[in-house]
Amino acid sequence: MGSDYFANHPTVPIGDIVADVNLDMPILTYKFEDMVAFGGDRSTLGPIIARAVAGIGVGLSPDPMPEQAIFVRSDHYRFVQKGVPSVFLWPGEKGPGKAAIATFMDNCYHRPCDDLTQPILWDQGVRFVDANYRIAREIADAPQRPVWNKGDYFGLLFDGPMAN
Repeated sequence: MGSDYFANHPTVPIGDIVADVNLDMPILTYKFEDMVAFGGDRSTLGPIIARAVAGIGVGLSPDPMPEQAIFVRSDHYRFVQKGVPSVFLWPGEKGPGKAAIATFMDNCYHRPCDDLTQPILWDQGVRFVDANYRIAREIADAPQRPVWNKGDYFGLLFDGPMAN
């Protein structure tokens, strides 16, 4: 609800918002070995994201659950609907990730145990924030704003910059 409200009542003109980097519900109960960038391949954010995750020593993996349509189910999507290139970064499934993600999704997602009593590895939170900071910093320092890849479905559907 908050992202919907903000996207529809931004504090600056929506055209001045160059990108959205969503930091929503990372599962930080394991040492992650890769990251998934939902939506990262749809715009010029892709190479920025790749550099950021390489900077913390991990690589990118493809969406492990495309049937879940995660890209259209989180806070960043309200910005996508306004034409703003967006990414939702998540720790990936390599190593212990697949089991940790399955445990969380099966037992805690949107349930009472989805809280700070989980066995959170705070050092992994630092790594996660570092990757997102690197993305945001490169966007902020870039001479050009991110744009949708030419012909991208979401860029065309929502009239995002450079989609045509």
